[in-house]
Amino acid sequence: MAKLDAELDPLWQDLDWAIGQMLIMGWDGTEVTPQIRNLIEQHHLGSILLTAKNLKSAHQTARLVQELQTIAHQAGHPHPLLIALDQENGGVNSLYDEDYICQFPSSMGQAAAGSAELAYKVAKATATEVSAVGVNLILGPVLDVLTNARYQPLGVRATSDDPQEVSQYGIAALNGYKDAGVATCGKHFPSYGNLDFLGSSLDIPIITQTLEELSLSALVPFRNAIATGKLDAMFVGGCGITNPSMSVNHACLSDQVVDDLLRNELGFQGVAISECLEMEGLRNEIGVKTGTVMAVEAGCDLVLLCRAYDVQLEAISGLKLGVENELITTERIYTSLKRVLRMKKWCTSWPKALNPPGISLLSKIHPGHLALSLKAYDDSIAVIRDNEKLLPLTGSMHQEEELLLLTPLVKPLPASSMTKALLEAKSKSDTPTLHDKWVHRDRGAIMSGEGVFRELGRSLARARHGKLLHTSYTANGVRPVHENLINRASCIIIVTADANRNLYQAGFTKHVSMVCSMLRASGQKKSLLVVAVSSPYDFAMDKSIGTYICTFDFTETAMAALVRVLCGRFKPQGTLPGTLRKSRKVLKSRQHWLVEAYNRGRDARGLDDLLQALARASAPAHQFLQTTSAHTFELSNPQIEEAHFVVRNSSTQALYGFCATYFVQGTGIIGALFVDPSKRNVSIGRSLQRRALRGLTQKRGIKKMQLGMSFPGVFLGIPADDSAGLKQWFANGGWDLQFPRRLANMAIGALASWSAPEGLLQSIQRAGISFDLIHGPDNADSVLHHVRAHANPEVLELYRFALQETKACGVVRAKGHAETLLGTVIICSPGSPLAGFVPPLQPLTSHEEEMIGGIVAPIVVPSSSSSTPHQAAGLVLQGLALMGLRQNKAHKSLRSVLSWVQDDALEPLLAMGFEVVQGFEEFTNSPDNMAGFNSMPALSSSATPGGQDAMATMIASDMDAFNACMTFDESMLDPVHGIPPIPFTPTGYDFDNFSTTFEDPFSYPARPFESAGGRSALVDAAAYNIDDDASPQEELDNKLLGFGAPIASGKATLLTSGPDSTAGATTSSGSSGGQQFVEPCMTGELYGMFFVAEDVFGADSNTTGRPMELTCYRRNLWQISGQVTLPRHVAQYVDEEGRHVPVVELAASVTAVESIEGRVAEMITIPWRGSNAPIGAEETKVVSAPPVVPLDFGGGQEVDGGSRVSVPVAWKRLQFKHATANNGRRKGLQQHYVVQINLLVKGKMGEYIKVAEIQSGPVIVRGRSPRNFDSRKEVPLGDKRPLERRSTEGASTGGGPKQQRQDDGDLAQKIQRYNSLGNVQQSPADWTTPYDATTPNPQHASKKMAMSSPSLNRPPVPSWGSLDGPPPNPIYPNSSIKPTNKTQRSNSTTAPHPLPINLSLSEDERSPPNRSNSNDSTHSPQLTKSSMLLSTSGTGFSAQGGQTNTAHNPLASPLETEDMLYEYFPLSLDDWMPPVDAIYRPHVVHHTIVPPEVKAQQVRSKAKRYFAAE
Repeated sequence: MAKLDAELDPLWQDLDWAIGQMLIMGWDGTEVTPQIRNLIEQHHLGSILLTAKNLKSAHQTARLVQELQTIAHQAGHPHPLLIALDQENGGVNSLYDEDYICQFPSSMGQAAAGSAELAYKVAKATATEVSAVGVNLILGPVLDVLTNARYQPLGVRATSDDPQEVSQYGIAALNGYKDAGVATCGKHFPSYGNLDFLGSSLDIPIITQTLEELSLSALVPFRNAIATGKLDAMFVGGCGITNPSMSVNHACLSDQVVDDLLRNELGFQGVAISECLEMEGLRNEIGVKTGTVMAVEAGCDLVLLCRAYDVQLEAISGLKLGVENELITTERIYTSLKRVLRMKKWCTSWPKALNPPGISLLSKIHPGHLALSLKAYDDSIAVIRDNEKLLPLTGSMHQEEELLLLTPLVKPLPASSMTKALLEAKSKSDTPTLHDKWVHRDRGAIMSGEGVFRELGRSLARARHGKLLHTSYTANGVRPVHENLINRASCIIIVTADANRNLYQAGFTKHVSMVCSMLRASGQKKSLLVVAVSSPYDFAMDKSIGTYICTFDFTETAMAALVRVLCGRFKPQGTLPGTLRKSRKVLKSRQHWLVEAYNRGRDARGLDDLLQALARASAPAHQFLQTTSAHTFELSNPQIEEAHFVVRNSSTQALYGFCATYFVQGTGIIGALFVDPSKRNVSIGRSLQRRALRGLTQKRGIKKMQLGMSFPGVFLGIPADDSAGLKQWFANGGWDLQFPRRLANMAIGALASWSAPEGLLQSIQRAGISFDLIHGPDNADSVLHHVRAHANPEVLELYRFALQETKACGVVRAKGHAETLLGTVIICSPGSPLAGFVPPLQPLTSHEEEMIGGIVAPIVVPSSSSSTPHQAAGLVLQGLALMGLRQNKAHKSLRSVLSWVQDDALEPLLAMGFEVVQGFEEFTNSPDNMAGFNSMPALSSSATPGGQDAMATMIASDMDAFNACMTFDESMLDPVHGIPPIPFTPTGYDFDNFSTTFEDPFSYPARPFESAGGRSALVDAAAYNIDDDASPQEELDNKLLGFGAPIASGKATLLTSGPDSTAGATTSSGSSGGQQFVEPCMTGELYGMFFVAEDVFGADSNTTGRPMELTCYRRNLWQISGQVTLPRHVAQYVDEEGRHVPVVELAASVTAVESIEGRVAEMITIPWRGSNAPIGAEETKVVSAPPVVPLDFGGGQEVDGGSRVSVPVAWKRLQFKHATANNGRRKGLQQHYVVQINLLVKGKMGEYIKVAEIQSGPVIVRGRSPRNFDSRKEVPLGDKRPLERRSTEGASTGGGPKQQRQDDGDLAQKIQRYNSLGNVQQSPADWTTPYDATTPNPQHASKKMAMSSPSLNRPPVPSWGSLDGPPPNPIYPNSSIKPTNKTQRSNSTTAPHPLPINLSLSEDERSPPNRSNSNDSTHSPQLTKSSMLLSTSGTGFSAQGGQTNTAHNPLASPLETEDMLYEYFPLSLDDWMPPVDAIYRPHVVHHTIVPPEVKAQQVRSKAKRYFAAE
């Protein structure tokens, strides 16, 4: 035996005592058990690990630790026990007591707050609390670097992906722990930040980085922490390392890692603690005895064994056997012993260990720590994006609107109030429930997971005093309960918890996002917020999620802070930690886009698509964008110079950005500037503005620059509802925005029931104001002189245009004494040519045939310059508006829009009953301010980095509300309050390649598939009119979700009826009368919870991997949308025998075939269930085949100049009846389904014949499936014969007549249709939930409702020509709007012009012809101060016009109110799944022993529910 070191007590000559000090152990239970007592007394165990299984409260913990120390003291231990605890904060806490122990944000949450000083305070507070109950070793800080941010197992437990930031916050926490008198333990060496998992708890995670790569990134925080000299211990992980220079199965068992790398290279001299040797993989591979010896040989000083007493005894005997076999020397044991004792001497002593301060100290420090906790959580909440301006909810939602909360099933946090309450409730029940049979040794799984976010729902309902609906979601996807609730709610909040590891959460979120987008396109309000309560990287790079919030954990305190953010109690200041925050500025300043001049023939269609994409993204805030087209910006006015610019994709012809500029009489104007929503934050807007300003400032005679324009009146200026963010962006570009001119568009919705305010007519008469109406330029000299003197030059051109349109427009003049001109205003009838350049004057939906009258650009002489009394200016304005409203009513307008109203005119108009629809701010600058902007240098550090492109648009909903001030701020990484910067080792971190670490978990290579016939399955966007405004990731998705090119069946060929339609047709040599063959254009896309099927066998050197295949579950609902484009008049078709047969009807159907035998794959349509089905949904409750959809080309959208018509087709709520065989798990032939959209023609005999089809890519369907492809015939799956596809024509068309016979009624009324986003023009008439314009609803900035009213009798109208307006034009197929060119204007001026028509004030609404026969109780507002106040204030009435929410009922008890505000919809037993763990904890994942019967049940369940490789 080796000689004992002189500094050691002779007691240690007994190796049993020394071996006991080299072990750290734990147990299950909240009381001291005989087993743990035996380990301390008989085996001299020197260190204890406490976990959440042992701790119930602060008082119980202090008593338990004191009892353990007493046992050790009485057993003769010379030093107290080391009491270790995992208390990382956030989701990983072992001790929580709401009365004494506070919750603090996770490591990443603290970094998100941006303050190293805050991290120090939190660490010190945490250590002080645990020290008060007797803990002397805290297992922290976490020093891991998330070098693989796409799949980061630690998630929020680590600080970030930046080694320097991890070092800064790690050392701040280290100082806090040490200042509180607690020993520290860095973890998890060498790194848990980039692990490759094989999926099973038997598999050890592996590090694949080389030592050089680790040294430049993952090892940097460990090296810097060791250099401080304050790190007492190091926790060595149990991961494997595989690289060219090292092959290690378990890091903690390798001397290459512990002795060589940790001690020799990094110079660590403290205690090395091994990973728990109870890991299932290690125990099965090596065994605990051998593993314990290998850990000590590798250099570990403390060997961890967490829970099992028999395993712990095995480890003790293993160490003794190692000494006997001379595998472990006594010198090695004494070396570890000295390190352990040195740490004990620093952090504990017997007086301190036996008398912990306990509750007496905790009660004193708790108030201060609680305030620190609230501040830390408030500072950590990060709003990554809020493009739709949904925050706070109190500003974007009415109180009576319903809010939907969708949450995943997750295990409750071990140390939380919920877990404590659930355990107490469970302990009161002696009989186990059915669900308890699923429980294994992880106590976090004892609940079903549905209760984790219930308190969040209740708190949010109470905070906003509105109805909240709540349900959970699982890997089963969007179920009927979700669909019903989404239809009910106006706003949806989806909670995700580490979606990168739980992929079903990402798929579910994307599916719901798609559904909300479609519903918004139909005019419904469906706002979507996504809240990540664990890893912030779930949707950090997915810009399709417009509002994205990160809380970094889901403790009770974090959820309370989230509620405060959602309700606007404070503005969140958190940021996304790491390189993403710092690198976006660098990346954006390097990007320059090629800006080209706008070309009408090339870019008009792309601009229309871009405008529709903007309309969908900004809905419902900017509804006028739905009626804006490319022709709106083309004035063709000789007095106005136009120059428009685009950023486009020259390959696909898609437009990414557009800028319209005008130059008129020395004024350079930017009339519009917008960017594709999917292309924000990449400097497109910056490039467009640079080119526009360069062109304008070079104009000869330029005198001033202007933002916003009234003619065309798309954007009168910067939208006021997002002026802060936009103004900051333009200010960074050189604009002086100190003096805005505020303009507005106003409207009266129910014009038929409106009447003049009491006393207005008398006031006008007393003032001596008279009015007349003029048409044409002959009588307009005084009008033009008046406008030239008091308005901008483009307003003058607007008046000239209106005066030339004598049939639809006129100008009302207000005159005073001696015919003095006091004011003017333009009046236009519904469907006037002027509406083509002022989108708010156009109806949003063609099926409603809403008649909108226009009152445009009122210009009144200011009171100071007129001879009338001072208050006469407002009275003149009201008189002009009154005359305009009368003319609008006379022309049968249901709604009146007043455009271009200046700020000082708002109050008189509000008193008349007008409401503000949209506000703008117009700015004017000197060209000198823009001289330095042409070069567009990179923004300074004080500029707003997040708004460079997000603010390059005049659309409020497209802005990032929180990016402007705080989301990416490098200053937060500067030294704070005396904490010096750390001399970090250069990391060589390449920011240019950073984006590759944030990959979409659903990304996949863009490999095209080949459809039948050898034609490419990828649709040519240019040829088939598909919008190409998606992001690169969306383009990848479309390649698999889209359909191939049309394939002719050969059974029938369509013919046009005459020579009037030539597009897309070829001349028929055998036809007469100019008939031509028609080549159908068909497009389609799949929507639903589809995943990419992985090739589990891969590709070797001799074979090629399978083509990309989509995967869905049999129970998942999905849908198809597309469009069919044909000439409007298709009269005949040519059959197989060459005969010309008349076309009775054209229709579309959807079928599917399987890939091996070409047989029909059955699809079914699932009916709506319950009372929440959308209005217009089918009433049948019977599952049926997808219907045949008749095609009505008479009401479709005209394309190609009106020669062709595009008709949308759609099938909703589809399911595959059977799953595919194999499910992708066998090698050889893999069965999959191919979905077909068929174009059918009905002949005179009533039979359907297929004309053409388009096919989707291959789809694998998982779930229950038949044993073979054909139940009557065995098909060998291993056969190597090539894939063959049998003819499916009969299968595809056979369902047509049969289905037609089943539907005897009006088939068009029974088919649920919706429009394909981005492919067809929106037509809310086709949606299942029609827009109810008659429902009273308070006006709100985010939700404006058009009001309709019955037609009323009206007084005679002065003759303006035909009231029907000009004939329809292909440019505006849904209205009579007709842009006027020079030729049209010259023709209109040749006719004789009528003289001015005097307008009488006596023709008021009190005359009998203007009264409604019904007893209408609506009264006009009075011209009093109180009425003005009432007209601008909000109301508290509900959408149903009844009383306000019951939350305001003083007689209701709080409990009743809460129950009425919050409603939870539980999952069905079939939809339930075991909850997932949102926090990665190796002790749980790799130490779990599942009973065999439970594991078998889990395997069966996963085969049905999960999308994961087993």
